Amino acid sequence: MAERLRECMIKAGYSGVRELAGAAKLAPSTVSDALSGARTPSWKTVSSLLRACDVPATSGWVRLRDDAKTAEQRWRQTASSEELTPRPALPEIYSIRPPTGDLPPRVRGRDPLLSALGDLRSEAEPHVRVLHGLGGCGKTTIALELARTAGRNGHQVFWVSAHQHERLITGMRVIARELGVPENEVEDAWSGHGSAPDLLWHHLDQARRRWLLVIDNADKPDFLAVADGSPGDGTGWVRASPAGTTVITTRVGNPQVWGNQAELYPVDVLAVDDAADVLIDIAGHAGDHEDARALADRLGGLPLALVSAGRYLARTARGGGLLKRGPGSDRLRITTFDDYRRALGDIGTDLLDQGLDHTPDTTSLERLHRKLVGRTWEMSLDLLDAQGIGHARRLMRLISCFAPSPLPAELIDPLALEGSDATLAALDDPDRALMALVDLHLLNITESGELSAVPEGFPEPPLPCLVAHRLVLEATAFRVRSLRRAEQDAVWRAAAHVLWTAAAPEPEEHPNWDWWQLVTPHVKAAVGVVPDDDPETLARVAEAGLRCFAYLVFASRYDEAVPLAASLLARTSILPDDDPTRLAIRHRHAFTAGPPAPEALEAEYRDILDRQRKVLGPEHPETLITHYNWAVALTHSRDQAAAEVELRWVAKTRVRVLGPTNPYSLISRHAWAESLSALGLDGEAEAEMRSVVADCRRERGDLDHHTIMQRSSLAGFMTAHGHGEQANAEFSDIVEHYGSPALSDGTHFSAYTRHQMAHALDRAKRYADAEVEYRAALEDMSANGLTEQSDYRHLAQWLGKNLRAQERHDDSLAHFEALIADCSDLPNHDAFLLNLRHDYGDGLRRAQRSEEALSVIDDVLTLREGKGEGESLDTMRERHCRAHTLQRLDRSEEALEELRVVSTALVDLLGVESPEARRVMWCHAMALHRAQRLGEALERLEACHSAEVSALGSESYDALVSSRYITETRFRLGLVSAAETLAEVEALLPKLVQQDGQDGKYVAAVLALRSEVEGRQR
Repeated sequence: MAERLRECMIKAGYSGVRELAGAAKLAPSTVSDALSGARTPSWKTVSSLLRACDVPATSGWVRLRDDAKTAEQRWRQTASSEELTPRPALPEIYSIRPPTGDLPPRVRGRDPLLSALGDLRSEAEPHVRVLHGLGGCGKTTIALELARTAGRNGHQVFWVSAHQHERLITGMRVIARELGVPENEVEDAWSGHGSAPDLLWHHLDQARRRWLLVIDNADKPDFLAVADGSPGDGTGWVRASPAGTTVITTRVGNPQVWGNQAELYPVDVLAVDDAADVLIDIAGHAGDHEDARALADRLGGLPLALVSAGRYLARTARGGGLLKRGPGSDRLRITTFDDYRRALGDIGTDLLDQGLDHTPDTTSLERLHRKLVGRTWEMSLDLLDAQGIGHARRLMRLISCFAPSPLPAELIDPLALEGSDATLAALDDPDRALMALVDLHLLNITESGELSAVPEGFPEPPLPCLVAHRLVLEATAFRVRSLRRAEQDAVWRAAAHVLWTAAAPEPEEHPNWDWWQLVTPHVKAAVGVVPDDDPETLARVAEAGLRCFAYLVFASRYDEAVPLAASLLARTSILPDDDPTRLAIRHRHAFTAGPPAPEALEAEYRDILDRQRKVLGPEHPETLITHYNWAVALTHSRDQAAAEVELRWVAKTRVRVLGPTNPYSLISRHAWAESLSALGLDGEAEAEMRSVVADCRRERGDLDHHTIMQRSSLAGFMTAHGHGEQANAEFSDIVEHYGSPALSDGTHFSAYTRHQMAHALDRAKRYADAEVEYRAALEDMSANGLTEQSDYRHLAQWLGKNLRAQERHDDSLAHFEALIADCSDLPNHDAFLLNLRHDYGDGLRRAQRSEEALSVIDDVLTLREGKGEGESLDTMRERHCRAHTLQRLDRSEEALEELRVVSTALVDLLGVESPEARRVMWCHAMALHRAQRLGEALERLEACHSAEVSALGSESYDALVSSRYITETRFRLGLVSAAETLAEVEALLPKLVQQDGQDGKYVAAVLALRSEVEGRQR
């Protein structure tokens, strides 16, 4: 398969994979896999490559692709588990390998717990193992030890962080690819067109090699659940499996959260002797076991604090602070366990006393642990100060302003750490500070992976990122809040500078969204904690928050946009009422606060607008945003004429100020066109929509996200206004680009658009792609509470038909059974319910369950006749289906009579040239032909051919196929000579080849007829 595709590429003159990928509108990695034989490409990929190479996609290519897929499946079934190492088809942002490099040679004090966790090689009854405890207690270390052991025993080990929802989703997608899930299935499920958890767990359950899946930092269990589900109900990302083991680390130890398939294992601080061993393992030079024990006792056995102290003492052993000291020559140089314990003061005693007096609550323990970590952190930074690495403290203070998620290191501007009026003492100091913090275990370094866009001046991705433990950040942030006002302001001025750089890529543009996904946690975190005593810094952070809000709205992440708007409003209350940033935030809050009375919303927008006009001017982009929403609010209050005037002004002003294809210009132009239509000015509305599409194609290109959206809106408008053929043509043209990056993000098309795209894909016989769109549209409607609407049910009916067209009969039947059950509120004679039952009966017939099919069809016919529909179109369709069912049951005479009645009735009802009448006439003719009633068959074939020529033309595929049967039937009846038959065959053959391809089944039949006739001549 790959060799043939490479030949096509070479003959077409392409220089390489990227050039071919661009022409085929496919990802380069997808093309690379297809041409290298790494995996069998989907038929969509094959047909796109052939089209780009100007090679016909004949049935021979279909067979070749199917053979390749069969061979690949056979290989996967027989290959050993060691051979099955499919590489991910696309680069990802996060690794799924366990970071075992952070593990000490021996994990101390956890032998009983590791033993209790059991043997991962087999389980009589599978369970999910939940390691729960306070932050810094060593849950991750235990999970890493399990991962190290599992890897040594031959398990496949996956490691996913659940601290951030996006990281969890991305990590699970990488696991699916590593398990060998086909790329198209991964893309469909992870873009919202199917159940990603179900897909992943299906393949985990079927894995030949045992595995261990660790979900680390699952402190927000809801991230692991599906919508309306719970983390432990077995429908989300957490499931028990006989094929492997799932381990979770979390601060949440509530059994009800994790369900009845979970076993909970509490993780406490270390016993004092084990804690002493940890110190000796890291810094054995610093004293004997008794000294280590005393320090461990003072540190309360908290693993995070033990490691921090041990790393500190290890660094001093390498000469840290030996030559350079701070003010005061009598400063104590800390080199031993005893030195460190004395330097701690009595902070550890507080923790011990709390533990002795009573069992403290979780909040109190967290507070004490944070205080303890903060003290060990300060001592580590004092050491770096003594070594002349003063930037380390400033760097940690800056990072504490953000989230415990990967922060691109390029955002850290060394000048911002010093302040605007100072310079660095040494250019390499920030790097030295960073490396020192990593050495002391206060920071870790990871990578961002591939990004579509980064701020100007940044290097090419992947970018190095900084990550700190949550407790370290919280302890550091607490210290920052206790600084003098000037020092605290300097930290936040630097943080605002970082955020402003991070917020530079335009949040409304689709290619920038993976960058915004990376930095959004940091923007939200900073907005939530920025002090309000420096209005200038507060406003700058809030402006970054406004840009983040725009990303969330344009990316349809509304559930995150709402709380961000509320947080922005609360944090900026100190700003003056007419401050531009405060006014913009008031607008965003009004936009997301919920559905108040139209008059109240209109009044709020109007007040903001009046203030912005005075402060910013009427044509400022922020003023225009509010003006647009005020105009839209007018449409809700039924003042359509006034709304059209305002929308027209905003649209034209935005075009002049921002350009015709700026995202905000496109939004207002579309809204203006809709307002024209609402006033009955459909011609003007369509003209504006067409102008928008033309502008987008000219300035953005056919495959730009916004171009596709505007084209789909135009097609929807044409459908709604009776121009169905033009709309279908537009949708069909759009789906030619299906699979391109512009259509890869599934959340940005309306349910209506997806519905129409699905129909276009069905017409193109791209049934699998159509299924994706049907399911996405249904999920969109379900998310908006529209499951009881008739449109939802009709769309679900089309999905069932689509599954049937894919010959997935069991899936289709199960779908129709569930849909019929969901329609229990409808009476038995309801027209829609009868149509559903018809589709169900037809599905049973196609699945060769003919007796059941006949029973269902007869029941439907009885109900239709009871409604007085004996001669209706729906009844005739039912009888047509019944005829084919009778054929399957070898009741040929009954079937022929049904087909005769139905074909006659449909000709009367629809006309002889209608597609449905011609189809039944053809079925009747073929049934007569198979029954060897050739004279009657010829009569029906000629009538069918006449209708096809009249409706489609003599060179149409249907007319040529009828001609082939007429030629054969006339020859078998002796109505024409062999020579006449051969002449007809020679005239027919090249036309059929052109329509059906050299390998087409009707071409083969005509060739066989020619051989038979020639044989008789001889």
